[in-house]
Amino acid sequence: MSNNMMRRGASILAAAAVVAGGLTVGAGTASAFCIQSGGLAQLKSISQPTCQNARNRYVEETVAGFRVGHDVPISAAPGDEVWFFIGINNSGDPARGVTKVVHHPPEGFVLKSVNSYTLRLIAAENRYETVPVALTSEVDPATGAVTLKAPPGQPLSVADRLYVDAKYQVEDFIVGASGVTFEATDLPETRDWVAKGWTAPQKLPGFGSSGS
Repeated sequence: MSNNMMRRGASILAAAAVVAGGLTVGAGTASAFCIQSGGLAQLKSISQPTCQNARNRYVEETVAGFRVGHDVPISAAPGDEVWFFIGINNSGDPARGVTKVVHHPPEGFVLKSVNSYTLRLIAAENRYETVPVALTSEVDPATGAVTLKAPPGQPLSVADRLYVDAKYQVEDFIVGASGVTFEATDLPETRDWVAKGWTAPQKLPGFGSSGS
């Protein structure tokens, strides 16, 4: 997917946001770029990544009855702006809600914007629309981790899946590992990263070639 296409998709969805220093959007596990272009017309389950972004790799893991999807950039280089897309929903008891979601980007990735939303099917028009979800957000200055929280005492229902999109500026590519932790009803924050991904350093043009 070209950068121009990504920017167009971002402008379409910019209203559905929790702001952390800026506004922009991307996609969830079933890419919102594809949703807006009609790519999910035949989608049977919104949780299935049927319309993939060629620049990203999808990872999914189920923990304590919650299914977590994480769409991770395949590669990046200093100076790039890249997207990470997260989706979380109940695969068990739908009454259990999420109280906190934390995205752990690779070292050297600096948050530019983050937003959260759910998707609502407009059957008559054969499309989905975004529904903003109001969460507070903060960034850990030491690690770059982005924490999104529901209002105190109000666990967020994720029976219909919560999507979180985060855009980062790659300032100094140090380590490519990334992942998600979360906290939910009757579940302390997961100790280990869930749906772990890896972003590889992007080779510069001509790097490693023989020069012939």
